Amino acid sequence: MRKSIKEEELEQKQNEFCDGDNEAFAFLFELWKTELFFYTFHYLKNDKETEDVLYDCFEKILMTKVDYRVEKFITEGLKLKPFLKVVLKNKALDLIKTKKNRSRITKNITSLINRVSYNGSLVQENEDFLFQLVKHLKKRDKEMLLLHLQGYSIEEIGYHFFLTKKTVSNILTNCKNDLRRQWKKSNEI
Repeated sequence: MRKSIKEEELEQKQNEFCDGDNEAFAFLFELWKTELFFYTFHYLKNDKETEDVLYDCFEKILMTKVDYRVEKFITEGLKLKPFLKVVLKNKALDLIKTKKNRSRITKNITSLINRVSYNGSLVQENEDFLFQLVKHLKKRDKEMLLLHLQGYSIEEIGYHFFLTKKTVSNILTNCKNDLRRQWKKSNEI
């Protein structure tokens, strides 16, 4: 069966992209932008977040090395559009998961602060307890944790502290685990 001219042109653009021509990818991305936007919007239900994820994906694909492009799209025979959809879906689901986790953590801390003790005294005792939990953290780690709880992304925190995303992620994970240990220890007493 003979391919249509449009299919041949799209395949040619994908091959040009694999050879290092970012203009070819920009052309394809522009061609598919509306479809990719609505595909991502289906998950996020938010114009701004969808646009952010879409352009983040665009930049990430543009930054891929030619060797990776050749391996994925020529050697493995993947098509660019379905690949983009998988990347967009994963980024959207990661964003949803991050928002849910951040919301859950914030609610837990807020409920801890706002909880009324049995004798009717309010917040101060619980705020003091929360600050006791975080006071043993290093200054930088404490600042990073507080920024994360305020809604800053790992990338933004990394940029602020001149650290990689992986390093920030590891530090935040260690902080959270440390807080859990402190919390359990204080509940055992």
